[in-house]
Amino acid sequence: MTDTTFHRTIQFSRQYIHSRSTQVALAVGITMYFAYSATHQQWSNPALIGVCAFVALFLPWYSRLSNMVEEKANLSLALVTVGRVSRFILQLVFNYLIFTAFRLGGVLDSAALDGVDGFFGIAVLTTIASQGAQYVAVVLFNRGIGDLNRNLILALSVNILVTAAATTGIPMVKPLFVSLSLLLGARPGLPGRAGRGQQASYSRNEKTHVSVGFFVLNESQKTYTAPTRPASCAC
Repeated sequence: MTDTTFHRTIQFSRQYIHSRSTQVALAVGITMYFAYSATHQQWSNPALIGVCAFVALFLPWYSRLSNMVEEKANLSLALVTVGRVSRFILQLVFNYLIFTAFRLGGVLDSAALDGVDGFFGIAVLTTIASQGAQYVAVVLFNRGIGDLNRNLILALSVNILVTAAATTGIPMVKPLFVSLSLLLGARPGLPGRAGRGQQASYSRNEKTHVSVGFFVLNESQKTYTAPTRPASCAC
């Protein structure tokens, strides 16, 4: 390895470590490992270790992909809902794959998830809660409360801890998890940024993540009832 390549590698490593997205990803991966290890006594489970390591290393790239998909979807029809739904579906697939890996690796017991409609149901609920928690973190930062990086880490960590607790089968935790998810998912939205020559929509036809999540659950398993009218706020 030449000196130039070595210095470039060192510079890239420093930039990577000091990146906000990297710090958030590492915190999320570590929190996820300790949360599910402690609640299910799976400290040496290779599936849990592998998933958490994957999240810690590749979450920044996944976040960029989500942003790109949402932006392109918004620009395609100039509607905020299109981008929100696209991001929601992408994150839902990601979360579902994580819980599927946990199931196949023996981290989670499917019987413990009966109260939240199984693995797909908990994936929908944690996706709703995660997006709502991130919104709250950004709003607090915009109002001068806390640091954006720490706010995001705290919001995501709390969501992970509550989700992990909901997978233990403890009766009182499941309704709390469902209520928290729906409460965060019903947050008011803000108009998105429109591209050149386009105007972002902020109409009464925009849907919240709660209505999107209910629709997904209703169509896939016919368990919950989808709202007959979309929510009035953009989300």
